[in-house]
Amino acid sequence: MSRPDVVDVSCQYKVEYRKGRFHYFDFRVTYRSGLVRLIAARPAALDRRGKLKEVLVQFRNHSLHEYADDCKIMTDEMVTKAVFLRSAEILRARSLRNEENCIRMTRKLSDMGGIFQVHELLQQFEHIGAARTAMWNLIDRGILEHACSRPDRMVLTDVSYLRQCA
Repeated sequence: MSRPDVVDVSCQYKVEYRKGRFHYFDFRVTYRSGLVRLIAARPAALDRRGKLKEVLVQFRNHSLHEYADDCKIMTDEMVTKAVFLRSAEILRARSLRNEENCIRMTRKLSDMGGIFQVHELLQQFEHIGAARTAMWNLIDRGILEHACSRPDRMVLTDVSYLRQCA
């Protein structure tokens, strides 16, 4: 949801994949390019036998063109708690973006060098909330990143490390 190319996300989209057989996709996502994708969100453990994958294959072969351009399964292995929390923070930060604070933070980054902790960056500002919002906006823009081997598995906290992107 926090991808910059997503225009719209709607929930619980009903699709008939065979006469009288329906599947409810969890999300219908529309991208800026016009692409429409249906997403089935499931715990990975619930589809070990691949039944949902079979339904999606039938759907792709017979009915996809009536509803969307593409469909896929997203599991809890792909969308971790860290990814979810990061997306929520980015969406919140976009709605509160103050370009002046982002510019100020970008200037402060030039003095900080390589890798630093989140709290070190936030302390450079008088107002921590404004600094945190600017930080998330810079992460969203790809100027900053979580400096760890698996950011999709680790929640960003005040003691986490950040680095500037090249």
